[in-house]
Amino acid sequence: MVEVTPMYIEGKPFTAVSVQLPKTNLLVVTNERGYIMCGALDVGLLNAKLKDRKVIAAGLLV
Repeated sequence: MVEVTPMYIEGKPFTAVSVQLPKTNLLVVTNERGYIMCGALDVGLLNAKLKDRKVIAAGLLV
């Protein structure tokens, strides 16, 4: 199941996307500037090899 939920953080609009996968869930919160998602995100790769994409991202381990 995929669930998309609009939300506001400090008055700014975001979209939360939750994907139920076998034995795990994927969670992403995003807006036009960047995103934060669960540990499936490889922040090191983005910072080291894909810096030119100027993605603002952070990993969240739960």
